[in-house]
Amino acid sequence: MEKDSDPEYVQVCLTIRHYSALRFAMRTLFLALFVGLAVIGFGIIPQQSFLVKATAKAFGFLVTCFFWVCEKNAARYMSHMQERAAELEKLLGYRLWSGMPQSVYWFVGPPFVTPLVYGVIALFWLYAVVFVR
Repeated sequence: MEKDSDPEYVQVCLTIRHYSALRFAMRTLFLALFVGLAVIGFGIIPQQSFLVKATAKAFGFLVTCFFWVCEKNAARYMSHMQERAAELEKLLGYRLWSGMPQSVYWFVGPPFVTPLVYGVIALFWLYAVVFVR
């Protein structure tokens, strides 16, 4: 067992926790922006010009793409840290990350659900920009 690995393992676990909380905060902010832009873009607030509505819809698509990219990066960083934690666990004799059971449902995990949700929302905004007046 290497003595220098224990502080690194603690830091890796804290980084995983950080990215997990960051993803939650990003989703909360995205939801708030989505609702706000939908309210503007679909004229729920009366007396808005066509230009304001079209801009809100286009901005909704751009915001969706931006948050999708941020989500993918955060997931990639978190995955890297989980792999590093598993490597360190071999040295330290731990089994927190390396012993975690895999989900039996491949279609409910973040690698499948997150792109599906952001993709559907991006298509929603594209449809709104092109077809909804």
